[in-house]
Amino acid sequence: MKTLNHAVSRTILMILISVLFVPAAALADSDQYWIDYYGYHPIPEAYNGGFCERDDLHQHEYAPVEVELYNVVDGVYYFVGDPSVYGYEANLYWYEYHHPVPAYW
Repeated sequence: MKTLNHAVSRTILMILISVLFVPAAALADSDQYWIDYYGYHPIPEAYNGGFCERDDLHQHEYAPVEVELYNVVDGVYYFVGDPSVYGYEANLYWYEYHHPVPAYW
């Protein structure tokens, strides 16, 4: 009888642990894969492609495909490539010589 009580107690304990602690662990793991971006940037084809037009600091669950098209400052990705290649259709400005560079780079 003592063995049966021990088995039942252990089963109940395992159920409580899985209900109480697994969701928190899963949430912590999901935050691990978010990537910080600042400003406009391409969206990988695996995530339907196109161009993200948010102009602030934000996060996505995907990493850049072509990292050479980004400057990384303090863990934040800043896209510095040609946006028209990725479907960006707003105003574009082309410079031949010296030009202003945003202060956050």
